[in-house]
Amino acid sequence: MEFDENKCIAFINDRLASVGKEKYDGDELLNIVDMVYDYYDSRGMLDIDDDSDDDMAERPALDADIASYVRTMLRRDKMSVVKSEDVDTIVCAELDYEESIDE
Repeated sequence: MEFDENKCIAFINDRLASVGKEKYDGDELLNIVDMVYDYYDSRGMLDIDDDSDDDMAERPALDADIASYVRTMLRRDKMSVVKSEDVDTIVCAELDYEESIDE
């Protein structure tokens, strides 16, 4: 299955709603999805021969590292309305969506 931005946004917003958080505009969430891919790219994780996604034992540490990166980028983006306390949920949902399409 291929990555679908609309399905990813819906997946993230469903996760936010399930934990009692408000939904975000699709553009705000796509900005974060882009940040996640920027994180991957900056660490060489998008290389064809990279096998880091094969070892999900490191997933909690990866979630935390990506969330930290996203928070840093959001602080620089003065137009963003995403609350810092929602970043963990958003990042975990985005990564869960990626895993769901890999299965």
